[in-house]
Amino acid sequence: MEPIPKPRTLPTLVLARDLSPRAIRAMVSNGDVVRVGWGAYVRPIVGTVWEQRQHLMLARIAAVQSRLFPEQFAFADTTAAFLHGCWVVPDGDIHVLSPTRPRSQSAGIRRHVGEPGTDIDERPDGVRLTSLPRTILDCAERLSPRWALVTADIGIRILAQPDVFDRPASQARLDAARGELLDRLESRVGHRGVVQARVVSEYVDGWAASSGESSIRWVALAAGLPRPVCQFPVTVGGRSFFVDLAWPVKAQPPRLVLGEEYDGADKYVVTEGPRPDSVLVAEKVREDALRRQGVLTRRRMAADLLQPGVLFADMLSRFPRSLALGVRPLPGLYEPRSFQDA
Repeated sequence: MEPIPKPRTLPTLVLARDLSPRAIRAMVSNGDVVRVGWGAYVRPIVGTVWEQRQHLMLARIAAVQSRLFPEQFAFADTTAAFLHGCWVVPDGDIHVLSPTRPRSQSAGIRRHVGEPGTDIDERPDGVRLTSLPRTILDCAERLSPRWALVTADIGIRILAQPDVFDRPASQARLDAARGELLDRLESRVGHRGVVQARVVSEYVDGWAASSGESSIRWVALAAGLPRPVCQFPVTVGGRSFFVDLAWPVKAQPPRLVLGEEYDGADKYVVTEGPRPDSVLVAEKVREDALRRQGVLTRRRMAADLLQPGVLFADMLSRFPRSLALGVRPLPGLYEPRSFQDA
């Protein structure tokens, strides 16, 4: 199971005001720094494409922080979610909350009108951002259904810190976090997007351990399948295995559990530790053990999520006909245009 993400920290910037124009030009020319904002630069890092993009996004946020008066704004929406450690797809803008709407918008900065002095987290590094529960609901109201659910899943996962080996206590914390979201929605009646936010808050599940798992769950729920069990536990020969998503279809022997698992692009890419063939063998041993317990899984990858309608049709084909005939799209999560590829 993937580790619970930690808050993201801002990198140190190189500011033009601290150096001569000639020095800055030389550093840019040599590739020592990359411009990330007005008068703000950051040193590049060596890493994956995702790590480099994340580094530049954090540097852009730091550049905005260096220009604005901290007491007059707070980071909000997807920017706050990103800083909290959530899985989000940045829209290219830095979102800030400010008490008034400016006469003109700065390029790359999207301002939301609100009181930046309440329901705000203030971090030791000086970053001010909307609290995580508030951020989850802001994103649940504005984002597409898929990404609203993805962000909410990791949001309450960060809040509740669930542990698969202490499920009862973890579930109690997750239920409390979900309850807080639903309670907060009472003060948002009339907000645009509140209907979607309510459905997202009802179906949020902090056991989802990756954006891929949450996305597969969104496909299933949005198109009408029952709520699955996330991180479904199976014990075989004293060993514990956990299936990403599972639907216990038949409890009496012969047992039948339909499972869905998400494989990230790097799951079978081994840079250190066991050999690649050892990883594949371990996965086969795990899958055979699950099958002996009546747990039948299918593996999905990022490419499958490009066609939600096709993916759902394949998922539905595995279920008993009596259940399949009763599925209906779930208002608040279903997005018709996303399922038109079936």
